[in-house]
Amino acid sequence: MNSKFIVWVEENKKIQKLSEEMKHNLLEYIKENITDTKENCEKYILEKWDDTLGNCDNLKFDDKEVISYVIHHFLDRYQRMLLTLYDMYCRKVLPIKRNIYVLDIGTGPANSLFAICDFYKLIREFGNEYNIENYKNINIKIEYVEKSLSFRKWIHKFQEFLIKRNKYYEIPFHKGTFEDFSNISYTISYNHYYRNFRFDLVINSNFFTKANMKDEHNNVYILYRKEIENTIRKIKLNGLFVTLSSINYDFYSDYKKYLKGIKSFRGKDVYKLNEILDVNSNEFKVNTKQTKKELTANLEKYFTEISAILLENYKFSLEPEKKKYLDRKKSHEWKTIIMKKRKVD
Repeated sequence: MNSKFIVWVEENKKIQKLSEEMKHNLLEYIKENITDTKENCEKYILEKWDDTLGNCDNLKFDDKEVISYVIHHFLDRYQRMLLTLYDMYCRKVLPIKRNIYVLDIGTGPANSLFAICDFYKLIREFGNEYNIENYKNINIKIEYVEKSLSFRKWIHKFQEFLIKRNKYYEIPFHKGTFEDFSNISYTISYNHYYRNFRFDLVINSNFFTKANMKDEHNNVYILYRKEIENTIRKIKLNGLFVTLSSINYDFYSDYKKYLKGIKSFRGKDVYKLNEILDVNSNEFKVNTKQTKKELTANLEKYFTEISAILLENYKFSLEPEKKKYLDRKKSHEWKTIIMKKRKVD
């Protein structure tokens, strides 16, 4: 069934259509919601333009930084996650089961979660079209961790906008269960009822892996050692821990060694993470290459269209920033590291 789904996706350009639809929705949302004056719009978008493009560690992610970040990164990273999920499917490592519990750590504007929802919708659509039980009955249940209230509000408002257009996502509408990753607990009390979260798929994009990781004061997987180990304990047997990040860092061997050294226990049984994939986006399966090329072209159209919206409605142009934006997006490749939780013999 794997190859039949791939042919269906390619022949019908399903990934490209998802990206085009998201581009349209994002542009409409920005047009309706960004600001009400030229001065505010320029300030919100341009004040943190360079930092949101290439130095996000300097941001606090307040309301105006979130707007700039969304314009810069949402569609690009939505597409990036779509391609990653598609490549995972092609390699037969993507979870396919009735109930899939997902956690996204450092979700930002939830670009990865919107992509996860849309990709599993594709799988369900295929399952319904060809009457495949284990495809059409997939349910995904999502939680995310995000400290920025401005990001959580953005996710909520964007979903409100989509619901009015009869587009529904499994992303929490109530601004999320988990806020700060520091001291996170996955056992939650609701009026004497306790819910103990466990996950099949844990995603982190640029959260545990940053440019200044060699500095021990900024080494996230040392600073958050307790929280990472607690998270891995909550991954189910055969569940996945997936990291997406830039290919340009030199600390991945240390990062993977650290993850492989984490043990969890249930009774006498011992569990660890095994590496099942370390791949750069320029090494994706051959059938994703043309799709990736077309999605890059979609980003260029997006920038032209967002520039036109801003010029028409707020009387300023992003055209001077276009080359910098597109050069970075076209040249940027990313790494996917996938670890699978297994029982130690």
